[in-house]
Amino acid sequence: WGPGPLWKPGSDELGAVWVAQRVPDGEITVCANRPRIGAIDLNDPDHFMASENIYSLAEKMGWWDPESGKEFKVYETHGEKSYSTYNARREWRVFDIIAPSLNLDPWMERYPFSVKPDNPVTAQDIMRIERDYYGGTEFDLSKGMVAGPFGCPNRYSTSSKLNPEGSYGWERAVSLFRTNYSTVVVARKGMPDWIGALTWFGYDAPHTTCYIPIYCGVTELPKSFDLGMRGGAYDVFSRESRLV
Repeated sequence: WGPGPLWKPGSDELGAVWVAQRVPDGEITVCANRPRIGAIDLNDPDHFMASENIYSLAEKMGWWDPESGKEFKVYETHGEKSYSTYNARREWRVFDIIAPSLNLDPWMERYPFSVKPDNPVTAQDIMRIERDYYGGTEFDLSKGMVAGPFGCPNRYSTSSKLNPEGSYGWERAVSLFRTNYSTVVVARKGMPDWIGALTWFGYDAPHTTCYIPIYCGVTELPKSFDLGMRGGAYDVFSRESRLV
């Protein structure tokens, strides 16, 4: 973001606009390629923080009129119009997996900023979420004619001009075939620093990868992780993903 494509060093304009909202203890949030923060209260710095131009930039660009009486919401002023099939559906899916008791509507355009999970969330739960393609729901990408005889959840992008009228294309799953890598980072108390923080790392599409534990105290990785070519770790994961 910022003043726009014509901004250059020395213009005396801020180069960015940002906002942060604290996630309440015991809750989780999810952002699927769009702003999730709505109304903010900068008089409550324990829960909200923002750049000094958060309001002025929106007013200058015509995104918000303080005289209109309309409440300032970041996802409206600084975000784009987004469609359920691409953004909101993934947010619904994550919340539905960790808090099914909420019985959230998958067709809503906006969801709560954060929710309390029905049960404590583990690293394995996050891996399951990262591997998800709506299995067992009405949006299951492994079902239907397009999934083929082997139930393939992959969908390849086409020009939006080719979509039927009123359609916004395929469902956008959490796990995507063109993913380069995914991670799950865990901070564990009561352990020595060098093993207390742990990253589970998986190359290629999450729904076909296996996650490798990498401790924060590691100073060197296998040489295959340094190779971005045939014979490297990514090449092996990518090839096997295509075969699954």
